[in-house]
This record gives sequence, structure tokens and C-alpha cells, in this order.
Amino acid sequence: MDCTRSPELLFPFPRNLGVLPQELIVLTKVVDHLKAKRVVEFGTAEGRTALNIALHLPPGGEIITLDLPPVPGQNEVGFFYWDQPAKTRIKQIFASVDSWDYRPYRASAELVFCDACDRMPGLPRKPIRLFPWSSRVASSCATTTVLPRGPRDSGNGSPANFPYSRLRAP
Repeated sequence: MDCTRSPELLFPFPRNLGVLPQELIVLTKVVDHLKAKRVVEFGTAEGRTALNIALHLPPGGEIITLDLPPVPGQNEVGFFYWDQPAKTRIKQIFASVDSWDYRPYRASAELVFCDACDRMPGLPRKPIRLFPWSSRVASSCATTTVLPRGPRDSGNGSPANFPYSRLRAP
């Protein structure tokens, strides 16, 4: 993966608790490197991450982004991508992790990204249960690493034979 240049980012500066610009850079580089046709994101918020990932998907690629339904007057889920051409590559789903019917997407995501998964107890385990077959899971959780259950490598505690990326703020 070539990390000598930063990709162009739309809306690079986050709101409070948002994905940092350097995290967006790494995420888009990972999407480029993997040539990921499908990415699943848990936590849409304003849609900044979804939009930037969508811009780096190969032709025919899509990002499925999951968030709770918006609360009128309080939040506007996905507003950064509403008027963007890349919106056609973004599939917004309004549901909780527990109620979302993930079966149509099973065995199809090259990358699963869980944002702010340290904010709700138990959330880090839920995406893993939903996507136990995914070969890569990325997390921008400051305090939680998203890892699947299963045999552990005795050397470092990470799952045996499981390639994953952990994205953290410096």
C-alpha cells in the first residue's frame, strides 16, 4: 500500500467524537488497497466517513451504512452525502444492530468498519456476531478493539489466523 500521498478527502474535519482526518486517510487507503466491492459501516452519523469510503470504492462497489433512525430536529443522519454524486454508492439503513436483517449481505463484505463502538456496552461484539465470516474488521474505537470470538494466538491475544486493522487516534 502506497502511503506516500494522502488521498483527497471531502469534509475532512470532524465534529466532536467524529473520525479524525488521519483515520479517514487510512480507511480510504485500506479500501483502495483491498479494492473492496462492499464495505459495511456501523455508525453513519453525518455520513462523512461513508462519503469518503464511497469515493474510493471500485466501479460497482457500495457501502452499507447502519444507524438508528434520525430524530427530527436533533440529528440529520448522512447529511454530508445527500447532495453528492457518490450517494449512489451509499445504502443507508436505519435500524439498530439487533434489529437489522443482515442476511442479504452475509459473506459479501470485504471490510466492516465500526465507528464509536466503545460508546454502547456490548456493541463491539454485535458486528462480529453478524459478520463472523468477514476477513477484515476495522475499528476507530478509542478504548475497544473489535475482534471476533475464536481461538487466540498465544503471542499477542489476537485471534489466530485473522487479518484485521485497528485504527486509533494518536
